[in-house]
Amino acid sequence: MRRLFAIGETVLDVLFRRDQPCGATPGGSMLNTAVSLGRLGAPVWFVSEYGRDHVGDLTDRFLRANHVRTDYVRRDTGVPSSLALAFLDEANNADYQFYKAKPAQRLTQELPEPQAQDLVLFGSFYGIRRAHDQGALVMYDPNFRKAHLAELESVRPRLMQNFEVSDIIHASDEDCRMIFGSASGTALYARFFQGKVLVFTSGSGPVTLFTPQGTASFTPLPIRPVSTVGAGDTLNAGILYGMLRTKTDRPRLTALTGDSW
Repeated sequence: MRRLFAIGETVLDVLFRRDQPCGATPGGSMLNTAVSLGRLGAPVWFVSEYGRDHVGDLTDRFLRANHVRTDYVRRDTGVPSSLALAFLDEANNADYQFYKAKPAQRLTQELPEPQAQDLVLFGSFYGIRRAHDQGALVMYDPNFRKAHLAELESVRPRLMQNFEVSDIIHASDEDCRMIFGSASGTALYARFFQGKVLVFTSGSGPVTLFTPQGTASFTPLPIRPVSTVGAGDTLNAGILYGMLRTKTDRPRLTALTGDSW
C-alpha cells in the first residue's frame, strides 16, 4: 500500500473579521493538506508536534475525526501549542500573526521510514532528505509567510537544500517574491528548478506548470471564496491524490504529459 506523509508545523487558526474573532480551527499548511487527503480516504499520516494542552487535544481530535493517522505526532508537556491569528480583509484574504513556543529539540519522536512508492509532502522549515534518498516522491511547499522575513537569511541555506531534494515544488508568487526577490516563474525555473516540477500559483490567477517536458497553464474557475485560508494546501492535496490514483512515482513523474496533468 502506498502511503502519504505530511510533515510540518501545526497551529490553532483564530479567524478575525472586522477585528472581531469569528472562529477557530486547527490549521497549518501540512495539517490542512493531510485533512483534505483524509477526507478523500487516502492513507495519510501527519508528522508534527504540538502541546499536551487543550489546543493539542482539540487538534488531536480534529485529525482523528478526519481519518488522519497521528502515530508520528510528538506531544510536549512543557511547550504550549502554537497559535496563528488570521485577519481577513474584505476579499477574505488573510494577514497572519504567529505565536509560537518551540521545544528545545525538534522532532525527537520515532519518525516514519518512507519507501520508494510512498509520497511525502513537507513545508515551512522542516527538511526530509531521508525520504528522497529512499526514492519516495517528495513534494515541497515553502509556504513562506511575511512574518518569517526577519529569519530569511538564516534559513535560506535550509530552504535551498529543501528545494534540492524535492521532486515537486509548489510555490506561490508571494513565496518567490519574498525568498528570491522575483515573481517570475519562468526566470526562477530556469535558474533554480530545472529538471524538477514547479507548480507556480498566483492567487486567483492561472496556475503555471513547469516540467522538463515543457510549460502549461491552467485557469481556475472564478469564485468568491468564503476564505483563502488553506487554498494552496487544498491544491497540494489534489495533486497528491492525483499521484496516488494514477500510481505516479518518481520515475514516472517527469514523463507525465500535459493531458495527464
